[in-house]
Amino acid sequence: MHVAGGGEWQTGALGKFAQLSEPGLVVGTPQQFGGDPGTVREALGDETRMLEVGAFIRNKQREAAVEILPEIGTRTWKLYYAAKARNWPNAIYQWKEAKKLFELGAYTRPKHEAALEEYLRDDWAPLEKAIKDQDWGAFEKAFDKAIDSANAWHEKKEKPYIRWKLPDHPPPDLDFTPRRRS
Repeated sequence: MHVAGGGEWQTGALGKFAQLSEPGLVVGTPQQFGGDPGTVREALGDETRMLEVGAFIRNKQREAAVEILPEIGTRTWKLYYAAKARNWPNAIYQWKEAKKLFELGAYTRPKHEAALEEYLRDDWAPLEKAIKDQDWGAFEKAFDKAIDSANAWHEKKEKPYIRWKLPDHPPPDLDFTPRRRS
């Protein structure tokens, strides 16, 4: 990787378009630009343009997170009411889909990766066990803990204004009545 910063080019270890702490910014692999840092400068113009590219990438990462968070909330809402209806196949589906979104969030916002990994391990995994055991009591307890923990993480990440709560009714777009196999 070639990293722009302070007029110097350095080789970094991070992946393509990963965010570095200032003043560096990963702009591409050497192979993409013929292995010559000068070619990178030519391709992007000047260092100002490189900083604009970095800002663009960071904004896209934030936009992705903004889109992911409401979808996690929706999946969590559906997860709860699927489990409450004892529709365990739907509950595990919603759990897996939400987990994928958390993982995508960790990828798009690397500064939150460690927190999200801890949350998935300590708070999200117990939900999977309760679903697989088809144990509503264990699920409800794990769900309450997971929500409390998520809201605590928002506090730790200096976002106390984000406080998720479970709606008091099931989502209107799904019938959670368990289906019998014929």
